[in-house]
Amino acid sequence: MLGFLWPFFFFIVAELVNTSILPPRPFITRTELLWTPGVGEITAYRIPVITQCHDGSVVTFSEARKYESGDRGSKFIAFRKSKNAGQSWSTTRFLVDDWTHPDGLNLGAVVVDKEVKTLILLYSTCAHFQCTTRNMTARQFQIRSNDCGETWSKPIDLAKANHDLFNWTWTAGPGYGIQKTLKPHKGRLIVCGHTNVLPMGLYCIFSDDHGFTWKRGAKLLSIPYAGPLYQGSFAPTENQLVELKDGTLYFDARNEYKYRCHCRIYFNSTDGGYTIPIETLNFNSVAVDPTCDGSILLHNDVLYMSHANNDTQRVNTTLRWSMDYGKTWPYSMNVNPGDSGYSCLTRLSDNHIGLVYEKNIGPLWFVKIQLHL
Repeated sequence: MLGFLWPFFFFIVAELVNTSILPPRPFITRTELLWTPGVGEITAYRIPVITQCHDGSVVTFSEARKYESGDRGSKFIAFRKSKNAGQSWSTTRFLVDDWTHPDGLNLGAVVVDKEVKTLILLYSTCAHFQCTTRNMTARQFQIRSNDCGETWSKPIDLAKANHDLFNWTWTAGPGYGIQKTLKPHKGRLIVCGHTNVLPMGLYCIFSDDHGFTWKRGAKLLSIPYAGPLYQGSFAPTENQLVELKDGTLYFDARNEYKYRCHCRIYFNSTDGGYTIPIETLNFNSVAVDPTCDGSILLHNDVLYMSHANNDTQRVNTTLRWSMDYGKTWPYSMNVNPGDSGYSCLTRLSDNHIGLVYEKNIGPLWFVKIQLHL
């Protein structure tokens, strides 16, 4: 009888030791300073964005702020690339220059279209309060690359082919967008962002033709809709999304006015990004947050999150991971206990993820994280 059961016993043991079903035990294997301010005319590097391209290389972007570290002011878009999973990086290239524009450009989100092997970077100009106070027009742009960042198109004004986006005070990201791999709307590109102009809130755009035309999609607006907004008002802003294994979209968002908690909030969409029902609102009470941009990444059925883990100060960059698609977050690892800011996650390999984050105001760091021994 026991001899008959032995094969089943070994099968069960083999399944239990399979790392794909065990919680990761992450540890940092490499730390690198990607960008440091004070070189040339750059005062600060901010707003880290990173993703893995369709050829396996890793591309990262930032705002190179020329004369001041604040959000408003002239900037470059800085770019670096790694062909070996973050072990080494190309020298910095500046892809876009807004010259001396008083509002400056705003980065923005990157999305990879694996169907046509294209890398798309979206950014905007005049996405802050000057658009209304100075009667300026917000403009959305994209640049495209068919070789994972070796060469780029000239900037394309999205409003020329997308009248739905004309004069819209909105900025993509910061972070990355997705291409849906499951129904509904398999193959759709979805990029989400926010606006700080009333009605404040979370907005998405989507494309079903590989990024040549875009339409407005899901949105969640502030309450009250037209303001004024106070501490405790509902106002989701900077956000990122992932697609879960059933095709549902999971959004993690900055809780701008700390609606009901000093923590991150999340939502779902089941119609491919057309709508985000307010009924799906939930609170990630474990992920306390000082109102700062964070990041999420679904990798090998594990959902990861990075954020500044403090309820009042931008400090303590933390990596969290969930084995039940964000319902609970029992695991965490500290990345940087000191001054911290925005962060962005990406896949590097089956057993590695990468994180770029702000440490203090100005430099941007990269860490390579191994998930299993």
